[in-house]
Amino acid sequence: MTQLSKVGPSFLPSNGLFLREKRTKRQKISLCTNERTTVRRLTQATEDNKALLGHLMFVVGKVGRETTELADGFRVVINDGKHAGQSVYHLHIHIIGGKQLGWPPGTD
Repeated sequence: MTQLSKVGPSFLPSNGLFLREKRTKRQKISLCTNERTTVRRLTQATEDNKALLGHLMFVVGKVGRETTELADGFRVVINDGKHAGQSVYHLHIHIIGGKQLGWPPGTD
């Protein structure tokens, strides 16, 4: 059981972020912005969103430090647009780890 699965899907009210965990062959955690945010895609971010974007990356690092299965490393993915596979149009980050990942992505 991971630290995130102990709390389940959670809303972090202090920063408007959601953490969701999905178990597959590898650990996958999604860090999602609150749907009220105006950032739908990374390419639509503006100068006003710099603090949010920086904070997202800070939280990714924190999740990586605090999740046992990610101790040996993880990959951070942001899908931007249809061709990248974005199907949910609010900014979210996938944190993938828990096993050796191949390069290029998809070869593991």
